[in-house]
Amino acid sequence: TDIALEHTLGLFLDPDRLPETNPTYAMLAAPLDGLYRRAQGIRRRISRAQVNISLDIIEGESALGGGSLPDTPIKTWLLAVKLPGCSAGELAARLRRHEPPVIARIMDDLVLLDMRTVLPGEDKALGDALTALGKGGT
Repeated sequence: TDIALEHTLGLFLDPDRLPETNPTYAMLAAPLDGLYRRAQGIRRRISRAQVNISLDIIEGESALGGGSLPDTPIKTWLLAVKLPGCSAGELAARLRRHEPPVIARIMDDLVLLDMRTVLPGEDKALGDALTALGKGGT
């Protein structure tokens, strides 16, 4: 365990490489404008696919940790997902059943995907999942 701890702490000594070696840090440090551009790209992809699903980009907040910093939110961009004839609960369940699973949160009867929790390399997979859902899959 000492070796693992030493390696983990060593990652913080090279701040230029920290975002690529620590996904949590990359999510926290992601600039808002980059998150917005990525959300726009996913929304454009869904629009081009002409599927029966809608995405709105809305401002929101991410929680920093489950218990360590619960009162310290960080600004983010959210994709609000709607599928006609499908409740928020059922839509979130369908996303969870997709392979790979997509985990969303529900707030005010909206299914929300937090762009801060989607790594840049996952944008295509998220777009594919939403497209499949909009075509009646999952």
